[in-house]
Amino acid sequence: MSGRDLGISVTAIALTVIFAGLVALIGFFSLAFLDSCQPAYCSAGGAVTAVVITVLTLAAVGLAGVVITIVRLVQRKPAWPFAVGMFGLCMLTCVLGSTGYVMATGLTWS
Repeated sequence: MSGRDLGISVTAIALTVIFAGLVALIGFFSLAFLDSCQPAYCSAGGAVTAVVITVLTLAAVGLAGVVITIVRLVQRKPAWPFAVGMFGLCMLTCVLGSTGYVMATGLTWS
């Protein structure tokens, strides 16, 4: 097993776990302060759905990525592409979930 492969894989797994935890925390805090949601522009149910689906998808992608990475490491095959890909998919999931939340709540930056 390559030390570089192991280092990159472990780093990507750690970053994914930290990133997913922060996204879940931010997502649930954003739901806690949804009281200013105006019914004409905002769907509280849509916001909850966006956050829950994002967190569940992050958990599924992260779990699958960790399992595949560990199996590849045990088999002494290159694992870092799967670990880095898992991190990338988690970031994409966060972007899509955030977009869903913004669309459901009608947030604007003005």
